[in-house]
Amino acid sequence: MVTKQCRVVYFETPVNPTMELIDLQAVRRVVDRLNAGRTDVEKIRIVVDNTFSTPYCQRPLEHGVDLVVHSLTKASAGLARKWAGR
Repeated sequence: MVTKQCRVVYFETPVNPTMELIDLQAVRRVVDRLNAGRTDVEKIRIVVDNTFSTPYCQRPLEHGVDLVVHSLTKASAGLARKWAGR
């Protein structure tokens, strides 16, 4: 249930550990309908954790997502050449 106070839809894709994919464009369409009549300050933003997929395999911004996050406590850039975090 989405209330008037909702400002963010946050999810991980693909979903870990099931590897289920979420249709990013479908989420964008739903959020656009929910945003109808909202001011810019009230608009719901879509935030995706793309850590598992990495930018090499999936680019959520190209599918209407507002913000993408990656955890660099895991390998990034393939072959474990890039690490960050504790």
